[in-house]
Amino acid sequence: MSTAKYSILNMDARTLPGDFPDNLDLFFIGDVHGRAGALSACLQALDAVERHPGRQRNIVFFGDLIDRGPDSLGAVRLAMSAGGIDDDVRVLPGNHELLLLDVLAGHPPGEWVVNGGLKVMNEVDRGWRDLRWPDALTALRAAIPAGFEERLRAAPSHLQFGDVLCVHAGLHPHMPPDEHLERARPHRHNDQHWATIRSPFLNWQGGWNWDGEHYGWGDTVVVHGHTPAVRMSLLTDPDGLQPCDGIDTHRTLCLDAGATTRDQIAWAQIWSEGSQAMVQVHAATMVPEAWCYDV
Repeated sequence: MSTAKYSILNMDARTLPGDFPDNLDLFFIGDVHGRAGALSACLQALDAVERHPGRQRNIVFFGDLIDRGPDSLGAVRLAMSAGGIDDDVRVLPGNHELLLLDVLAGHPPGEWVVNGGLKVMNEVDRGWRDLRWPDALTALRAAIPAGFEERLRAAPSHLQFGDVLCVHAGLHPHMPPDEHLERARPHRHNDQHWATIRSPFLNWQGGWNWDGEHYGWGDTVVVHGHTPAVRMSLLTDPDGLQPCDGIDTHRTLCLDAGATTRDQIAWAQIWSEGSQAMVQVHAATMVPEAWCYDV
């Protein structure tokens, strides 16, 4: 794993609309994309957060742990071992995990490889292109940390905690949520899926309270990743995390800090103070070596 140094950035805590269980401390971790160093820094910061007696600590990974970055297998190992003995740790599948599951189920690897799986295969064996694909697939299976595939196959599409709903990419504003969030819904080449949706979800400002027929404005907040809210280095922009917060305008909170192109990831803590739900967004971002010096 990298020995790079990381800086921890924090937005101010703010209120959330709606109800939230007062016996939970939630930690949501956004897209990682093989940035194992940033994830390690994130988990260390998370571990340092005070534990409250009588509260269950839940850690939820939003998917896209893998692909594009330099250490997907390391990121998976960190996620699989995250949390303390009493913590409830969940790993939701992102579109990159769904593509990997397709490959492991026997689908051709091309779509996964060109969408970032190439990095994973190079981690498995730099000479994998010289192997017959069945042999390369065997090597891939052997390299994936034990239990990860099974955990992904058993995972739901989303989780809900009070008025907070978390899903990898988002909801469809014109589809019933139970239909859109069906775990077995085919996703390949489908940009309207809960793991891949972008514009219909990102542009919607009508709210996410479902009345049985339509979505309307209310207290439900959708926490998601998939589409980067942060598109620059967080070290060069002190307000760089602000685009993550779409709560007042879109009833959304985006935790994709652009890990596909930069060594930085975002996470959020949600808790209750009395009857008021609170949220705070954080990030871990790599400090360039040229910036580091000993005092």
